[in-house]
Amino acid sequence: MPEFDTSIIVRYLTGEASESDLSELESWLLEDRSRIEELADFETIYDARKARDYASGHIAVPSFDNLVKRRGGNSRKSRIWRGIAVMTAVAAVLAVAMISVVNIADSSRKLEFRVADGENVKEIRLQDGTMVWLNTGSSMEIDYGLHEREVRLEGEGYFSVTKDAKRPFVVITDDYSVYVTGTEFNVKAYDSDYCSETVLMSGKIEIRDSDGKTLGKLVPGQMMKYDRINDMMYVSSCDTENVGIWKDGWLSFDGMDLNGVFRQLSKVYNIPIIVSPDMKSDVTVNSGIIRKVKYIDSVLDDLQFVFPFEYNYSPDGILISPSGKKDR
Repeated sequence: MPEFDTSIIVRYLTGEASESDLSELESWLLEDRSRIEELADFETIYDARKARDYASGHIAVPSFDNLVKRRGGNSRKSRIWRGIAVMTAVAAVLAVAMISVVNIADSSRKLEFRVADGENVKEIRLQDGTMVWLNTGSSMEIDYGLHEREVRLEGEGYFSVTKDAKRPFVVITDDYSVYVTGTEFNVKAYDSDYCSETVLMSGKIEIRDSDGKTLGKLVPGQMMKYDRINDMMYVSSCDTENVGIWKDGWLSFDGMDLNGVFRQLSKVYNIPIIVSPDMKSDVTVNSGIIRKVKYIDSVLDDLQFVFPFEYNYSPDGILISPSGKKDR
């Protein structure tokens, strides 16, 4: 490898690279395009070594041995796609941050924010210091009044609320409302999902229905899930390790079945994904994360270590079908 400060690559992979680091990394890549694949190798090794630190349930991150075998047997097309994905990811960081930051100086009027499918996460800092991260395919209306701070959410948002005992902070969804004074939590309420859920990271929150009736209270480490099909609400303890990591550039598939995984990828990358009826849909990922990259191909390649499937592009989108291979 040409002389280069490899600590810059480490900082890039861990998300800690400065603007000068990224500029130097881009220059190094542009000097010799063959270095794109070299950087991809660093990313692969980093992800594999990180995987060893995860609990055994984190099966969505491929093992190092599998990655070595895959690298040795990769086609030229796969290597090119992976190289393009890495190069584009670097360019995206330099040109447009993965998170779009919005600072609101005046919250006294109604405001609306929308993140379309395929767009980057939007980070919003409200006048009172409250931080909101709005995920892909989500929208939020903000209405700060004298007695309450209200936001109406459709989709997914992560909230770090500044404490104000005189003005509770309320997140309103179609299923329920979340009342807080100052705390940190994640609300997921996409219209396309069969359930909505709220996970509390710190503080306390109260869940109420549209009539203001208290449905439950959460303490840190608890999740409230509302089953829209059966009109049932459940409160349970949960592992919060991967909650909200989408705002840091990761894709989480905790507790999702195969259809849920592809439904999320369709939204994140804004491309239709058609799953064959022959695919088993009862396989569940107990815990798993994958780094979000520019192109969906890299994510699908990694997921093939979890779900045996094949994918092909068509005019209608990406077609998912059963794999003829028993082992990868």
